[in-house]
Amino acid sequence: MTSYINADIKKGEESQEILHFVDYWISVKGIVKETLVFDSRLTDYDVLEKFNCSDIKFITLRRRGSKLVENAFSLPAESWKEIKLDIPKRKYNKFKVFEHVIYLEKNGHPVREIIIKDHGREEPTFLVTNNFDFPIETCVELYARRWRIENKTAELVKFFSLNALSSPIVIRIYMDVMLTMVADICYRLFARDIYKFEDATPQTIFSKFIDVTGNVEIVDNEIIVQLRKNAHAPILISNPIFKKSYEIPWLNNMKLKYVWK
Repeated sequence: MTSYINADIKKGEESQEILHFVDYWISVKGIVKETLVFDSRLTDYDVLEKFNCSDIKFITLRRRGSKLVENAFSLPAESWKEIKLDIPKRKYNKFKVFEHVIYLEKNGHPVREIIIKDHGREEPTFLVTNNFDFPIETCVELYARRWRIENKTAELVKFFSLNALSSPIVIRIYMDVMLTMVADICYRLFARDIYKFEDATPQTIFSKFIDVTGNVEIVDNEIIVQLRKNAHAPILISNPIFKKSYEIPWLNNMKLKYVWK
């Protein structure tokens, strides 16, 4: 469930955004008991120091430099531990990890660094957390779930052009973001009713089922959508859901019907 949204983060201020979320969460809950999981671009070392001093648990990425990557690749093979994540349908659910303690630069607070490799990316990933209670599998799994959000954002950018919003007016930008999310949900609901395409991306659903020519005809109290058949039309034609007529409450209960020609 989405609890906090800010679509108006200015360049150069993104490292402070996680503090704004914490202020919001404290105003709602009074305390931050949960472990925060966030991208490295939403923080810096000063923010991590503040979280440590406030006893706020976090999991984030450490920005990798060439020296970090070089050191990770130089670790002996026996130093790595293989773990398996319980995330259904994930292509890479077996990783190799190496864990040790590092210290934040300013006040020297200890944090766990978990280096991950063989996870479908060319270079290792460096997780940093001040939660010493979570097993290493839990830390990696929590951040792996955040990667799914990152993948979803990339999908919205690629298909819906979310990074090219049309208006310079802030309120319009919020509206564009909201309508993009509504459109994505509509695609997901549509895909859920199509056998073997339940997990297809909006771009796939559009190209195979929606991007076809057709005509709309109104006959008495019925709206008839006539669609041209294509290679994937039989999947919809044979689906009981698309054989029915549906009343549309906001159109005086007119009926909507699909036919293919």
